[in-house]
Amino acid sequence: MTASTLTESQQRAAEMLAVGGDPGSAAVAVGVSARTLRRWRAMPEFAEAIGTAAADTFAEARTAVLGAAVAAATTARAQSN
Repeated sequence: MTASTLTESQQRAAEMLAVGGDPGSAAVAVGVSARTLRRWRAMPEFAEAIGTAAADTFAEARTAVLGAAVAAATTARAQSN
């Protein structure tokens, strides 16, 4: 099983954990026990999915921040003229 073959529940849980979600809350949200989530977390594929989701989230946040910085600079420049 690779990250691309995780179940939908496993992928959702990995995404929640990647953004700092509580493992207990993630388990409840996807309808599994805390024990099942602990087993998933021991799987290399699941750990990889968490890492990938975290990297994707960081990239999206970085893009949003850079876009906001450009917009702020453009506004400041327009107001100073």
